[in-house]
Amino acid sequence: MLSACHLKTTYKTHKTQRVGWLRAAVLGANDGIVSTASLVLGVASSRANS
Repeated sequence: MLSACHLKTTYKTHKTQRVGWLRAAVLGANDGIVSTASLVLGVASSRANS
């Protein structure tokens, strides 16, 4: 049987693994900004008559 001390050191996580939500939020926001900007530029550059 493993001791509590051994389990604590075995399953230690690195700081970069705990901030996955921040990376997802930044990439999601970036994706939204790029998608919206490309849509606006596409409509603006189409030169469609109203």
